[in-house]
Amino acid sequence: MEITLSEPQEYFVKQAVREGRYSSETEVVNLGLRMLEEHDRKLAALRAKIQNSLQDPREVSDEEMDAALESKTQELLAKGIPW
Repeated sequence: MEITLSEPQEYFVKQAVREGRYSSETEVVNLGLRMLEEHDRKLAALRAKIQNSLQDPREVSDEEMDAALESKTQELLAKGIPW
């Protein structure tokens, strides 16, 4: 397989290796692909949850929704993930 990177992408990869953050260009690309795979898995799971919720006939009050959103916000902030 052969891939072509844009100049900024190539610079980023080479700079990451030069700075010692990664041992090789291959390591940088492999990590990027693993992150993309993880992102795709999470996105698929989220889409499945949304689809399931759309098919769920239960209604949720505004208060329940606010509480759920606040809980999730606090969970993400505790993990250091700003929203």
